[in-house]
Amino acid sequence: MGEVLPECTTGFHDVRLEIGVIKTELKTHEKVIDKLTEGIEKIQEVNTNLLRMLAIHEEKHETHDKVNDDMDDDLKDLHSRITTESRITEEKFTRLESEVHAKIDSLKNEIMVALPTIKEDVKSSHKVGDVIKELDRWKYIIVTVFVVLAWIIEHVNFSVLAKLFSGN
Repeated sequence: MGEVLPECTTGFHDVRLEIGVIKTELKTHEKVIDKLTEGIEKIQEVNTNLLRMLAIHEEKHETHDKVNDDMDDDLKDLHSRITTESRITEEKFTRLESEVHAKIDSLKNEIMVALPTIKEDVKSSHKVGDVIKELDRWKYIIVTVFVVLAWIIEHVNFSVLAKLFSGN
């Protein structure tokens, strides 16, 4: 047993060579497996981050839906209030329009009733106007007479006139 036959050693050497190649390949495979493990861990991290992002997105989406629902409710309420106020305003305008028409008709009737009296007043105001014109004319005549008298008093020497009229 101590001696190994040469035919056996050749095969043995091939086996050792193949074992060395297998060891090298195993080391390479270990590196690849380590890389794959590292890649899987990174993929798991990314997956965890994606799940968190999806959860946050879902939460935001739900919040957005709630806000939209609230806005829809607010818009419906606002529409209802606008419709109610519009109806009330329209009723007020209709009532106001009726009141204005009634007052206009009342004023028309009062004018029609008062028209003969107004015509008489206009005729008498014409008479009063004629009297006022006559008074104005007399006023100018009187003012003119006073102006002439003032001029005469200012410019005429009465002592000369008195001698003229006394005859001396």
